[in-house]
Amino acid sequence: MTGTKRFVIKNHPLFELSKLCANWMMSYVGNVFNSKSGIGSGGGMNEFDQFKVMADQLWLYLEPKVKALMSSNVKFFRAQVVSNPGDGTLEVRKPFETGTITLPCTTAISSAAVGSQVIVFVLGSLSNAVVVSDGKMTEL
Repeated sequence: MTGTKRFVIKNHPLFELSKLCANWMMSYVGNVFNSKSGIGSGGGMNEFDQFKVMADQLWLYLEPKVKALMSSNVKFFRAQVVSNPGDGTLEVRKPFETGTITLPCTTAISSAAVGSQVIVFVLGSLSNAVVVSDGKMTEL
């Protein structure tokens, strides 16, 4: 082979998104350089600060979209039982966290001992979570 071929899939959605992001970034950086607080005006804003501002603005745009996509996720995590009031709920703590969460539990795990490991099933957010099994998943 004497050369390499480069090709771009122009109709792919990611290609269009990358073009939009590149255009937005270039116009944003241009505005920062030309603004009263930007580098071009001697406002003291360095390149790191400019890109931090740009990243913050980009996150404001992306955050609701990411949350909407994640709202229907299903996830599991292990937790430790902190207390068992015996009313169909368990107070649990995630690993490496100091706060606790009180969650409903299945009847199979309702007699979990304090200090034992449990599996928490989450559908979307913690408001839709339930303790379903012991940490070894023998109750499933």
